[in-house]
Amino acid sequence: MSPLSKVDSDEAGCKRSIVDDLCGGGLPVDEDRHFPKDDFIDRLTGAQYFLHRHLSAEVGDTTHIHIFKRWSSEQTRAVGLDSTITHLAALALDAKGQPDHWFVVNQWVVGDYWLSADETVDLFRGWAFSKGSNLKNPRYRYWHEWLANLVAANLDQTIHGLLRQRDQILDRMVDANPGVNVLEDRSIEVICHSGGWERGRTLHA
Repeated sequence: MSPLSKVDSDEAGCKRSIVDDLCGGGLPVDEDRHFPKDDFIDRLTGAQYFLHRHLSAEVGDTTHIHIFKRWSSEQTRAVGLDSTITHLAALALDAKGQPDHWFVVNQWVVGDYWLSADETVDLFRGWAFSKGSNLKNPRYRYWHEWLANLVAANLDQTIHGLLRQRDQILDRMVDANPGVNVLEDRSIEVICHSGGWERGRTLHA
């Protein structure tokens, strides 16, 4: 059983999905619409995520969750940033709103502070929402824990492997295209994925 399936089996008795609870099941195809509107952000732990659905030349019609971490260090403060944000990966959902696969994107897609694969994985260890985070809906805590469990179960193998593959692919592209900023290349959106995806396949919930 895959880590995605193992964690998701805990939800077998739940008839609702994260799509149902965040947008009533009616998720519009709009890249700029985030659910919730201003993202889920825990100011204490730095955990952040949002759900959206949009059309993509790479993956077609896709519903997915973008997962971030807000953080600060001497490294960021040295370049004038009190804090910054790094993207881990996106979790694609199937037509029932259940986890389907992971994928990683180019920097221009999310505009984050870029870290290597190893640095990113170290940053996201223990990614979670604090118990005291303010919640408008008590069911949101369930989804915070659901997503945190999925991240923990997949971080060291599936996600780390994808991030290493991302770095290798981009390194080869840099070598092949001197003077080109591949991180800002709009023709490169999804760099790699963990499976369960075929070009043109519809993944919306």
